[in-house]
Amino acid sequence: MKTRELKTKGWFLFSLKAILAISLFVGCEFRNTQKNMLVVTVENLANGVVRCVDQENLLGMEKILCEEFVRFSHAYTPSPLSQPALASILSGYYPFQNNVWNNGGSFLTEKTWTVSELAHERDYATSFFSGGGAIWRKSGFAQGFETFDEYDSVSSEKPYRNIEELVSQFLRWQNNNTDRSFFSVLYVPDIQFPSIQTYDELGLERAQNRNAQLLEVKQGLGKLFQEMKSSDFWNDTFIVVVGLNGITPIDRNSEFAPLNLHSENTQVSFFIKPPRKQRDRGLTWTVDTNVNLVDLGVTLFSFFGQELQSKSVLKGKSLLNFLNSKKDEDFASERPLLIESGWGQWQELSNTRSALLLGKKLFFFQDPLFYFNTLIDQKESIAIEAKEEEEADFKYVAETLNSAGFDYWSGISYFDIRKFKLGEVLWRDGMDDYLYSEFRILSSRANSAQEIGEWLAYHSLIQNRWDRLESLGKAYGRPDWQYVAYAQKKSKKKKYLISSMKNLCFVELLNKERKEKIPKRDSGEKDCQSQMVSALFQWKHGPRERKNYWRETFIQYYRQFISERRMTVLNFVAGLSWDTGKQDQLFLNAAELYLALPENSFYRDIVRRRLSHSPFQEKIRN
Repeated sequence: MKTRELKTKGWFLFSLKAILAISLFVGCEFRNTQKNMLVVTVENLANGVVRCVDQENLLGMEKILCEEFVRFSHAYTPSPLSQPALASILSGYYPFQNNVWNNGGSFLTEKTWTVSELAHERDYATSFFSGGGAIWRKSGFAQGFETFDEYDSVSSEKPYRNIEELVSQFLRWQNNNTDRSFFSVLYVPDIQFPSIQTYDELGLERAQNRNAQLLEVKQGLGKLFQEMKSSDFWNDTFIVVVGLNGITPIDRNSEFAPLNLHSENTQVSFFIKPPRKQRDRGLTWTVDTNVNLVDLGVTLFSFFGQELQSKSVLKGKSLLNFLNSKKDEDFASERPLLIESGWGQWQELSNTRSALLLGKKLFFFQDPLFYFNTLIDQKESIAIEAKEEEEADFKYVAETLNSAGFDYWSGISYFDIRKFKLGEVLWRDGMDDYLYSEFRILSSRANSAQEIGEWLAYHSLIQNRWDRLESLGKAYGRPDWQYVAYAQKKSKKKKYLISSMKNLCFVELLNKERKEKIPKRDSGEKDCQSQMVSALFQWKHGPRERKNYWRETFIQYYRQFISERRMTVLNFVAGLSWDTGKQDQLFLNAAELYLALPENSFYRDIVRRRLSHSPFQEKIRN
């Protein structure tokens, strides 16, 4: 009896093991038949940067995009800010629905179900590789990604991780995860950095402009595609290449990039390559229907077998049918697409700006409400106000946007917009006589005249324009600027200015002994609290046996200061789209003023030599 029971038990265990083995085998087979997904998101990848017209003469990445991808010619971002745009891809919802509306404190909460979480649930290996810029872990995007690789080596000399490094990181990760299908996202910020030097395939320097960075991106994508083609996962991978925003042209005088909802800044490049069987030539076509990045998010969810639900008229729709044929009969020709920018609210300058695209009409939700006909007015230069026969359209737009919680845009002063646009040019290209005149006129009209004065004084000092610095000191009530100008011109007038100075750190440096009293100030003012200034004072006036220590301490503080300024400058050039706080580094520091004095040339030369590698070497000229 016992023998029979043992045999029965043994047979049961054997059967159980066999069933488990078959299950595991089937499971492995299922995982091996799953398709990979790679989403490459690129800052400032505007519509039209890849033109698939003369395909016979195309090379590299452009040839592959045009011959093997489906192109969406009328794709729009829901926001010109990259963090809300990327959040829409990951969530399948608009910014007003997922509450990510700027590049700062708004983030994806754990309540928002993301496509990365769905992929992880489906047993995909998941990864996100960020080049820096505006996308960090604090965005909440890390949820669902087993690997979230943010750029943690930011410096003024290397403020971002370029596309070549991103591609290398991704390929290295993918090679270590060959036993599972993958879902990966790359965030490429290169084009936002026109002043950073790039190199072509021969190692030659390119020009320092936006087009050079675009070539860098194309070169990097070409390498990625070739690596994938040389491996065995190109045909089994669903690949997306998409821009998060476009470009604001210099002649759009009344618009600043992060606020601009016109098509040049919101219509983006968008390509999808679905998994396909090996062929000599890929199947490709162009889809001219209006779509947006929320649709891409819904498509990714559909790819993984989940349909998103929304009761709002503002909702995304899967694009999978377009990948099988050129049309999708379920897409309405005038389906409403929302475009919004929370930049003004983020910067405490206005409320959220919104627009609605209906077919070829782009409506701006302002008072009075108006639209542009994007078919006949491609530059969107002629605003059309409401006509009697179009009242239904205007009413629909107002009701749709009001139901989503939007109000008429309060607007931002033209002179403030002008300040931002000229500031972008100033901090990218430097000061010239034309810009100086423009800023002097602007400073009498903009709300932040003192800030403009700081910019002008800074550039006057580094250009040794002492007459300008003297004039600015008088105009803006800054005797410290005048003092430096008088010192350079060997004028005795400088000694009469100390008593009226409010720059206490500069006054402290002018005092030859720390025990000497600083001139009396208003009761609410305090002494200078700058550690950098204190180190400089001790270096020059402290005990001889400690001078080397204070010199190194000052240089360390000063190096950090100019590095932070460099990041602030890069942010300005990038359209003030990073979460770096206020622009409080773009002013003349007391230490810079002090080093500019003729009697301090010895100390200035030491600092200049020690920081000769810095982009801000010019800031401490003779």
